[in-house]
Amino acid sequence: MIGTAARSIVRPATGRATKLVVPRRHMGGKGMDVQKNKYIEEWNGRREITEEVFYVNSKTIPTLLVTCVAFPYFCYKMCSVEAKSRPEMKGKPII
Repeated sequence: MIGTAARSIVRPATGRATKLVVPRRHMGGKGMDVQKNKYIEEWNGRREITEEVFYVNSKTIPTLLVTCVAFPYFCYKMCSVEAKSRPEMKGKPII
């Protein structure tokens, strides 16, 4: 019984398969055409192919070390120093 109901949804009484029409969505309502920014599109394209363009050599190693090691450690150290200096963050109540 459920199978026949499902078939009737897919195939109407005429026996023909109907094409499912999905309404097209417009950004900002009807009649507003979106103009693409060529700089954004170029940036997006470069972002997609970063693994093909990025090389590790003697020039990029210092930048990688500073970005991936030194900066996160500096942020961690500054947060931990601030947390140790504030008594309410040592586990004591704020009141």
